[in-house]
Amino acid sequence: NFAVKVSRLAQLFHAEENQREAIHLMALVLRRGLRVVGSFQRRWLAGKAACALCGQVGHTGLNCPTPVSTDYEIKEGSRMMHRPVMLNEVLEVLEPRDGQIIVDCTFGMGGHSRALLQAAQVKIMACDCDPDAQEVARKFAVKLPDRVVPVATRFSGLVAQLQQHGLGPASVDAMILDLGVSSLQLNEGSRGFSFLRDGPLDMRMDPTAPNSISAADVIGSIAYPELARIILEYGEDRYAERIAKLITDRREKTRITTTKQLADIISEGFPAHTRFLTGKHPATKTFQALRIFVNNEMNELVSGLRAASLLLKPGGRVAVISFHSLEDRIAKNFLAQGDTIPVARGQAAPPPSRLVPLYRRVVTPTDDEVESNPRARSAKLRVGVVPSGPDIPTKSRRREPARKDD
Repeated sequence: NFAVKVSRLAQLFHAEENQREAIHLMALVLRRGLRVVGSFQRRWLAGKAACALCGQVGHTGLNCPTPVSTDYEIKEGSRMMHRPVMLNEVLEVLEPRDGQIIVDCTFGMGGHSRALLQAAQVKIMACDCDPDAQEVARKFAVKLPDRVVPVATRFSGLVAQLQQHGLGPASVDAMILDLGVSSLQLNEGSRGFSFLRDGPLDMRMDPTAPNSISAADVIGSIAYPELARIILEYGEDRYAERIAKLITDRREKTRITTTKQLADIISEGFPAHTRFLTGKHPATKTFQALRIFVNNEMNELVSGLRAASLLLKPGGRVAVISFHSLEDRIAKNFLAQGDTIPVARGQAAPPPSRLVPLYRRVVTPTDDEVESNPRARSAKLRVGVVPSGPDIPTKSRRREPARKDD
């Protein structure tokens, strides 16, 4: 309904000074032809219906003192529940069975692992490089000491770390790689991942890693051409050069150290109608690009896929959930064409990939999930399997996703 649509738009623009603008924009578009009950729209605009932000009657949200919530998880009482992306699809493709060992390479808040533990008597290797996620994994392990094993590692350290737990080549039944940023990181302003929450411009998955650099270090020192390349390549933003120029011009006057500073600088270069038509905050792609660069995420993904090829048993499966076209392209090509990614000079070539795609097409979330969990809107799931025989042909899913895929 109209109130919900306005509330969600206000969440996208979050900053208090933009809430009035966002609500007026939504009202304008709705008056121009979106399917909304006219009488309810007029009542809400007149301030006679409940406010979309606080639920009180008598004002419209234009003058609502309640801060806008940016959390999309389900609330259970006063406790915030994490909502894992494409959970049903992951359970369907991994087919957990009693006695299996499953490696959750991106444990996060444990959403996928919790469902797998409930589906069968499996053992979860809870891997994550994020200190907050490691703490969540340790709490899981206290409750289920025989079924959850916390492992602090990045994708590039998976093989070595799992070997310390007695898991060598062809010893794992299934793996999950849920790429991108987790709710733990987005909802904590001090981590610097979200422009919706003011905090230090950090963006490191593992702030304790030696020789790691923060996003503030990157935008404070990198040259304009390289910064534009990063935003264009990793953010796929057509305004990359314009954004890079805004950032480099501003840093000559003052050091950019917070998420709000960076988001405001980017927003200044974009008119309100451009922001509204795209449906995203203008800083979205820049924040994504900086996060990918700071954490070396593309190379880490390749390491994770190579680890899956080595660790999975014959018949074992790996589920890769991506939120970026470059990540999806790497996973797609790795599964379909094998490991054709070049290695650095002086490094030994990895063994040939044992993985093949399980499905011919990418799997996308249902429309219902996108509606209830907006963070799933760009998710894509690809599934690889290690053949248990001479050959295993890929197959089509019985239920093809309704949304466009490739």
